[in-house]
Amino acid sequence: MHIEGKDLPQGKYLFQRYVMDNGEKVKVNTYKIERTTEGYEFYDSETKIEDEIRRIELKKNKLALIWSKGSRLGLLYSIEIPEETISEVKL
Repeated sequence: MHIEGKDLPQGKYLFQRYVMDNGEKVKVNTYKIERTTEGYEFYDSETKIEDEIRRIELKKNKLALIWSKGSRLGLLYSIEIPEETISEVKL
């Protein structure tokens, strides 16, 4: 897997894809990705990230383009921090 752009700090992230349906923002897909010292990997999943994602291009404003295996087009995902991670930090 190839990563471009400024690396995220270590921690857990939700990469969420939204589409507009009749003027309403609808969540279509979510990748639960953790940034570790070794790189990026899925958490809460048995699947390896290399088996599903070919490339991630990290952009500004908490956005990323993700190319899945077999896809020629990068899809736009927003990067969010899971609520359970935020509550752990506050404690």
